[in-house]
Amino acid sequence: TRRIRAGQCGPSGPHVPIVALTAYSMKGDMERFLAEGMDAYVSKPVNLEELFSVMAVLNSRQGTRLGREARA
Repeated sequence: TRRIRAGQCGPSGPHVPIVALTAYSMKGDMERFLAEGMDAYVSKPVNLEELFSVMAVLNSRQGTRLGREARA
């Protein structure tokens, strides 16, 4: 995430959305991923409805950082 945000991975526009799709789902994990610069967090096992919802929100609000509770 840091390399993408720093432009080291090629041109990505002003802010490419990054979603943490991870098995890390303990207390504090979501906050850690968002603090690292990711825009949203989805834990495994993946609920496709939740993932698509996150993608739709990020598409409509480019640059907005969201956590699980903000999508409810």
